[in-house]
Amino acid sequence: MTSLMRSAMANSIGLQCSLALRNVFRQRLRSGLAVFAIAVGVAAVMVASGFVEDIFHNLREATIRSQLGHAQITVAGFQGRSGQSASRFLIPEPVRLARELSSADGVGLVTQRVHFSALAGHGRASLPVLVEGVEPDNERQFASAFTLLEGEPLDLRNRFGLLLGEGLSISLHARLGDDVTLLVSTPDGALNTLDFVVAGVFRTFSKDYDERAVRILLSAAQELMGTVAVDTLVLLFDSTDRTDLMVELLRAKYAANGLEVTPWLALADFYRQAVDLYRRQLLVLQLIIACMMVLMVGNSMSMTVYERTGEFGTMRALGNRRRAVFGLVVLESTILGCIGASMGLILGYIVSTILSSVGIPMPPPPNSNAAFVAQVQLVTSQLPAVFGLGVVATILGAIVPAFRASRISVVDALRFN
Repeated sequence: MTSLMRSAMANSIGLQCSLALRNVFRQRLRSGLAVFAIAVGVAAVMVASGFVEDIFHNLREATIRSQLGHAQITVAGFQGRSGQSASRFLIPEPVRLARELSSADGVGLVTQRVHFSALAGHGRASLPVLVEGVEPDNERQFASAFTLLEGEPLDLRNRFGLLLGEGLSISLHARLGDDVTLLVSTPDGALNTLDFVVAGVFRTFSKDYDERAVRILLSAAQELMGTVAVDTLVLLFDSTDRTDLMVELLRAKYAANGLEVTPWLALADFYRQAVDLYRRQLLVLQLIIACMMVLMVGNSMSMTVYERTGEFGTMRALGNRRRAVFGLVVLESTILGCIGASMGLILGYIVSTILSSVGIPMPPPPNSNAAFVAQVQLVTSQLPAVFGLGVVATILGAIVPAFRASRISVVDALRFN
């Protein structure tokens, strides 16, 4: 008895699907308009999502490759005390540790840095600055998003060369070849000063950083501070996607030595805030497009239900229940949603490819002076969600017309015929 019921149910479902397909292709003009609306909506969501993802990618790589790296190793407690390189926050034996890290699987580059606050003076102008002592050869490989606007990069042959951030150069009125004096307080509490020559002016993604940053050779910074140690090891991994895995492995290995491994995302406050802002804006845009699809499909299905009032009355007169009529209308809408969403993915791929080949010129983002050319990324992991959005919006748009169709009076519907 159970097998007979299952067979009958399967036959009923198959018959309903066949009937729904016939109805969809019978109303070609109305079905075509609904499919077109769904396809345009899905393509719009797909292109918008890919555009925002490309902005995230550009901002992320600029953050990593101009300043933070994929991760930073410091003495526990140093993060949050930038500019205060006290003796208890200096890494012991940094050269040995850097060599050990460089040989680890997944680590592409390790560079040493030392940070401290100083007073920069040029002529009658003097400003507090953040000084970074860096290794020039490693920095050239590391900082691909670091733009040298004028002058030359740091060179070991020019020991007292100095790079100024773009905003700081304007504030100090310092040009190439000018002398700049740095005055610091050493970890022992003494005052020390050295004269440097401006070798270049640079720009990164962060306008705030460019307004207060100075870069000098690591050896010159150590001489200025009276120490041979560093406070930070900046790591660049083979892939950004492996950052979390590599950070966990390094934490397990070096936590017992009093060292702290911090991923770039924990240090990038502006990036996190920007991503949160853009994701909320994208969510609002997706909701607006989904509402438009619901209204378009609802209007189309309402007209379809009105034109087929007699047909639904005949179905009821032949013994079909209200839920059968309701299910038929929703099934037709689901078929339209699947067809429209599939066409939307194809349309979105074509539009994304064209826009990516041309490029979208973008103005500098907030807190930045650097413009960039955006593209549209195809994130395959988001395609099922975009497809589902089109189908769900279509089903939602059909619920009210399907409910009305199922509640039609049989007598009035037959009279409509």
